[in-house]
Amino acid sequence: MGVSHRGSPYPGMVSALCLWSLRVTYQPCVLRSCCSPFAGSPGVVGWQIRFERNVDEARNRIMVVTDGMALAYMLADPLFTQYSVIMLDDFHERSTQLDLLFSLLVTRIMPKRPKLRLIMSSATLDALSVQKFVTKHLGKKADGPGRPDAKRPRRKSKWDFEIPSDRDAVLDLTDVGQGGELDTVVTMSVEGRCYPVATHYLAEACANYVATAVETVLRIHTSQEIPPYGADILVFLTGQEEIDAAVKLTKERMTDNNRPAGGGPLVTYALHSGLPVGLQLEALKPVARGSRKVVYSTNVAESGVTIPNIGFVVDTGFVKQAVAVVPNHHALLVTPCSKEQLVQRAGRAGRVCPGTCYRLFPKSSLGIFPDKSLPEITRTPSLSSVLLQIISLGVRNVCSLQWLTPPSARAMEAAL
Repeated sequence: MGVSHRGSPYPGMVSALCLWSLRVTYQPCVLRSCCSPFAGSPGVVGWQIRFERNVDEARNRIMVVTDGMALAYMLADPLFTQYSVIMLDDFHERSTQLDLLFSLLVTRIMPKRPKLRLIMSSATLDALSVQKFVTKHLGKKADGPGRPDAKRPRRKSKWDFEIPSDRDAVLDLTDVGQGGELDTVVTMSVEGRCYPVATHYLAEACANYVATAVETVLRIHTSQEIPPYGADILVFLTGQEEIDAAVKLTKERMTDNNRPAGGGPLVTYALHSGLPVGLQLEALKPVARGSRKVVYSTNVAESGVTIPNIGFVVDTGFVKQAVAVVPNHHALLVTPCSKEQLVQRAGRAGRVCPGTCYRLFPKSSLGIFPDKSLPEITRTPSLSSVLLQIISLGVRNVCSLQWLTPPSARAMEAAL
């Protein structure tokens, strides 16, 4: 989707800052933007992450950065005066830095910059809570369905937009830029292009889900022909150690007999944040015709990265995340993911054709999975670094900062 606005050095373009919370997502997204009609002219889109940048201040009208880099920008420009639109993408990731940016934007920056536009996109976020927070702190009117899946009719306002399904659609904000403040918080839902996904479960719990995942991959490869679309396999594991073990085991098990009739080899890739960007991008490229690809990935492939041609998903049902164990200490633990994540993962198999999802646990175990993922800030035992960051941005009374989801009193007390 594009954003259009007259009056900038590039006709039809607005100075926008787009934020992603995952490092692996930035480059594919920028490349897609640069190649689309939305980018229009060479150099319109720039990007910056830690230790890497591609910036041309004279030509860039859209900057793609991580949430950490956006907070660094605020040290020099606390009100984001260079930008007229800020977009928080994949907000459902709910990292502490994303939550902090959202809080600062709504409660500190936008009251001083009423013409600043904030766009938030998410695959699974409860839009109602965000809408209530914004209307409370900015005094705006709420319009549109409270949740993306709501079907109730809604009043048309000056700022309602019909969003077509075309990915290159342009959202024209010309009148908004010339006319002043927005008086309405608008919630819009864009229907995705999803095909049906058949879901299968194990009859009983497995002892080693990494080995079971590899076995499932090999069975898919040997029993299913390689079609032109939806041939590839995406496997969700929890971290680099499990992914490396799965890649190694798959290569050991692959022989000439482990091929579908008349089919080609199984090409194995890993995808996690510890890999160099070049190797991460290799996992996103198509393989030779007649071959099949399997990508062993962390939860980065849930929504931050879209891998083309996936027709099969193998989901272990687990995720590795930081959890407070005692005050001031946390540990990275493997825990069941949320039901929202299960749905999001299964949906990866239905992007190009009808797909199949294999969940490596019994259906009777669904009760142990929480409905939603907890925001990172609620799982952080100490907020010392976050509070220091808030102070460095000019907020004197850190306890007065309003959050979409407040941190625990124990974590705040430990940090202070």
